[in-house]
Amino acid sequence: MGVIIGIVTLIVSLFSYTKSKKRDEKKKKKMAKEFLAEIEIIEIEIKFILEKCKGDGFRRPRFMHDIMSQKYGNPKIVKLYDENGLFIRFSKEIYDYDENICLDMSKFYNNVIKADEHYQKYIQLYESYSDLSEGYNKSIRTKLYPAIRDCQKQFIHHLNEANSVVSDLKILLDNVSKN
Repeated sequence: MGVIIGIVTLIVSLFSYTKSKKRDEKKKKKMAKEFLAEIEIIEIEIKFILEKCKGDGFRRPRFMHDIMSQKYGNPKIVKLYDENGLFIRFSKEIYDYDENICLDMSKFYNNVIKADEHYQKYIQLYESYSDLSEGYNKSIRTKLYPAIRDCQKQFIHHLNEANSVVSDLKILLDNVSKN
């Protein structure tokens, strides 16, 4: 009798484990599709900005302001990545994927977040720079100029880094979503 109870318990446990495993795989597939959709939206923004940033135009303080105004109207409201995005909401679940997906997602999203931080800093500096007229506080404007240029360079650098992994990441996530 004890053996029968043990066998039944083992069968029930295996069934529960298999069902749980299938549920986890479905969840991973669904999340992969959602990440893929979010990444594709971000990729469009990155490619637009990088296309506009070819050359050395970012030597001018207005350069990023002009690009973002052209695309979004008011460059002050632009946020490349929302704090409610999937990467932030599901940061623990990302580790359920294989190492390549995990590394590429981290590189992609961390660079997008860093680019956004540099853009927000740029907006603050640019507003301070713009508030100072040409003749008034010229020394302050002169000090702000290199900081503005650095923010623009860092912004572009991080977008390029994110862009460098986006193709591979999309393929990896697409494979997960279809298997």
